[in-house]
Amino acid sequence: MEKKTSNIENLPNTLIELKNNENNLSDEKNKNSKLNSEQCKSDTSIYPNYTDLNCLPYYVVCRRRVHKTRKQMVRQFNREILHMAMMQSYALASVRIDRNFSIGFPKEALNLPDFATKDERLRINKIMSNNNNR
Repeated sequence: MEKKTSNIENLPNTLIELKNNENNLSDEKNKNSKLNSEQCKSDTSIYPNYTDLNCLPYYVVCRRRVHKTRKQMVRQFNREILHMAMMQSYALASVRIDRNFSIGFPKEALNLPDFATKDERLRINKIMSNNNNR
């Protein structure tokens, strides 16, 4: 093992490095003390006050209310469908109800035939346009 000897020439460099390290440590302490001093002020507390967050804009309040109501309606609708399906006397009818409301109605059931002929449609449009002119 080699013995470490101190060179006098290296001594000033080491002192400068030590001084720099002390400055860096003191800077970090100052940063931490600044943070701690802000936390220890009398006007701040550990338990912050969130009362200002209760004053939400009206559109946010409306959006939340609509979302809550929609969720309630969907749940009620699903409960009623389940009840209807359970009340069927045949299992096939229950499966049909469940399929229609979970997968969707067949396309041919969604296409409604036109209730009026071409002449009847023209007459309806004429009556509607006369009512708008009054």
